[in-house]
Amino acid sequence: MKSHRSGKHVSVDEAIDAISDGSRIYVAQGSGCPYGFLASIDQRRESFNKLEFVSAFLLERPAPVDHLGEPFRWLSLQPTGGMRDVLDHDAFGIIPGRYSDLDGICAPGGPLAADVVICQVSPPDSSGFCSLGTGVGGHVSLIRDAPLVIGQVN
Repeated sequence: MKSHRSGKHVSVDEAIDAISDGSRIYVAQGSGCPYGFLASIDQRRESFNKLEFVSAFLLERPAPVDHLGEPFRWLSLQPTGGMRDVLDHDAFGIIPGRYSDLDGICAPGGPLAADVVICQVSPPDSSGFCSLGTGVGGHVSLIRDAPLVIGQVN
């Protein structure tokens, strides 16, 4: 993917500060999920009144799921076993759709347009390019088009 946006290296706190209260955050799925960054957002949950996360298939339970409604809401296209105990929580929802629908669902102008996309990336090479790894899937266009993209360097 080619992008004309330049990135910059910031601290975790600076990255979290860039997320506006009330934002909808698309979380990269599978091996692209930035669990460390999600744990940091969870630790700073008192900084927000409301954040909504949208995800597809996740390999582990993200830390914010342990604080649904305080201030987090989580929407999942493919809830996994780690979410089983929160399926009936008021702040957890299931999105009816296919994995291939993510581009349209979370794209600008979509019904769940993402304000922020968070993912994992490799350290940048000498030209500043990084890899999204094997967990790219349906979120390439979301990364290209989102107002804010935060990559956890892995």
